[in-house]
Amino acid sequence: MDNENLNNEEELNSVETEGTSEEVTEIPSEEVVEEITEEAVEGSVTEEESENTQYTEVSSIEEPVKQSSGKVLAIVGVVVALVVVVVAGLWYFGVINPYEKGYVDVSGKNIAQAADESGYTLSEYKKMNGLPFVMSKYTNENAASNSVKLKNIIERSGNSLDDFKKQYGWDDSITEDTTVGEALGATKLSVLLGADSADEETAKQILEQFKEYYEFDENVTLDTLYKDVRNIMDEKSRQARIEEEKKQEEDKQDEKSADDKESKTDKKEDKAE
Repeated sequence: MDNENLNNEEELNSVETEGTSEEVTEIPSEEVVEEITEEAVEGSVTEEESENTQYTEVSSIEEPVKQSSGKVLAIVGVVVALVVVVVAGLWYFGVINPYEKGYVDVSGKNIAQAADESGYTLSEYKKMNGLPFVMSKYTNENAASNSVKLKNIIERSGNSLDDFKKQYGWDDSITEDTTVGEALGATKLSVLLGADSADEETAKQILEQFKEYYEFDENVTLDTLYKDVRNIMDEKSRQARIEEEKKQEEDKQDEKSADDKESKTDKKEDKAE
């Protein structure tokens, strides 16, 4: 592989309810304390008064319906507010993270850890790499690196966009506002593997070694775009990292066990003396 081209790839990747309330006018309740006979009722209540009485009764039933509607709207408002709070919490803790879509957690680090290791605060790290302010600190390092825009790379490298386009074989769809992930995704494997500048036989050997390591079939060629194999490659790297961490942990446990055993032996010898 061409180290210069692979270094370029590393350079790119490292930069990382309101309810309407209605006033209800209460109709004063007047109790009729006078005892009246059935005949007096029939003689005193006219047809018009009877209709008015019926209207009053209907009105008294409609008012609670309007209040009920207001309560429903208030409940809906509370539910919406709760949903917003839950979503905000999931976003903050990185459970919902659109920036990680399509990017495997290769290093096992998030941007908060990456910033700390680099000697920057999270805000400084984001600003330096042109990362969105709303990006969660739990965003994995790989996703963050691929979210950096090319203009940030251009500013640091001193190379122009045209220089990068020529080197990586990008067309005019790639602009300064394109993210590193999108740009690399549009790059052919021949470029990333350094096979584009090699002779035919060497390029073929490079491709075969690459396919063997990542267990790709014959559908993968030098013209294959990186975006079509990126996740498989990243997952391979992720598994390798996990296995290495597991081995290191086992070595530590073995070393600790050996030290404990040696310590017990020394104590026994001291007692024997």
